[in-house]
Amino acid sequence: MGKAGGVIGIIAGIFGLIAAVVTLFLGRMASAFETEGAKAIVGLGWGGVLFSFLAIVFGAIAIGRPKGAGIGLIIVSILGAILGGTLVAICMALSLIGGILAVAGAKNIKPAISSVSDMDVVTGKKSAWGWMVAAGAGVALIVLVLVSGQGAAKPKTDPLAELTSAQVSTLQPDGELFEIFTFGSKYTDLQRENKLNEIKGHVVQWQLPVYEVSRSGDGYKIQTKSSPNVSQSDRNLVGTFIYITPHNDKERQIVETLKTDDTISFKGIIADTTMRSLDIKPAILVAQPLPVAQATLVPQPAQPVQALPQHANMLFLVGKDLDSALDDPLLKPRFEKLLGDKLGAFRERMNVSSGITQDGEWIVGEGGMPHLFSIEEAAFAINTETSEMFAIMLTDGKNINYFGATEVTSLPAPLQTWYKAHGGT
Repeated sequence: MGKAGGVIGIIAGIFGLIAAVVTLFLGRMASAFETEGAKAIVGLGWGGVLFSFLAIVFGAIAIGRPKGAGIGLIIVSILGAILGGTLVAICMALSLIGGILAVAGAKNIKPAISSVSDMDVVTGKKSAWGWMVAAGAGVALIVLVLVSGQGAAKPKTDPLAELTSAQVSTLQPDGELFEIFTFGSKYTDLQRENKLNEIKGHVVQWQLPVYEVSRSGDGYKIQTKSSPNVSQSDRNLVGTFIYITPHNDKERQIVETLKTDDTISFKGIIADTTMRSLDIKPAILVAQPLPVAQATLVPQPAQPVQALPQHANMLFLVGKDLDSALDDPLLKPRFEKLLGDKLGAFRERMNVSSGITQDGEWIVGEGGMPHLFSIEEAAFAINTETSEMFAIMLTDGKNINYFGATEVTSLPAPLQTWYKAHGGT
């Protein structure tokens, strides 16, 4: 029985090594796709390799010295089943049976001792085997302590609590970030790597359109859209994978009711990239939509509107840049009177724009500061028939000032739409 137990231990150890290699392969595949828990799978694979190898060694020894090696085989089998993963655990069950057979078979062996010298030799050999078994068990126990210690280690501070109070970066999801990380970008992998190193660890608070939602551990992984003009403001937004950890059941309900094209407002840390999308991990929902949605209304006194001198055709501005209107000899004095000391700030928020458009009887211009869309923006509207002029401006992502009207409802339809899109109610 002792020899049979040793043979079984060797066979179980060989199959355990194969199972451990398979576990390692699966762990590496999971790491390549950045799957949650991939590192744990790799750790189990290496644990399986170690204990399967020890099972082979103790199985070979058990053929000649079944008792001591059998005990070692039992210990290694138990530890391998715990720390080697599911596939290795199946093989370690067979190894455990081999260890039990080896110990049971050893009880039936009664070596004949003919002399005191033989007694010394046998005793010495038993002592040597005992030390080997003890050493093997010690190595296994040390590995167990290290692995369990890593699993039990917990951060002294709550990362989500720190995230809640962390200072938000001014980094925006459009502009340069979109250009660098979008598919088809002219930037190189080296430049993307350098940019990632620059922004990694930044705390961002963004509002992005949802593409897909899935579970990730105790939280959720939300993929956002990465394509040109995905939002109402025609902004090109970088794609993200947001790893949201809800604080309560209400937040879980919010996440689980999200649909494609819905908007999610979140705060999180840039951790890495996956398929040219930024990994935001950890991340939390913000209590309200982004600060844009917490607009503080600051109505400006209505300015008396004087009729414009007769223009040949106001529609000539359509398709031109915003400076064509702001610097037009007939319109410039009107902007100065309408905006007063806010004119400079208004112009700063018109630096980036797609040009002047027509919306019914209104010509409309809207723009924003570079890389600060949704935080620093402005727009104006001029009636092509009555020459009425109105303007609106978003500052610090939360203050909306409008000019030429005392009530939001008095603004023209294009600016009311703009107002609602930027958080107004």
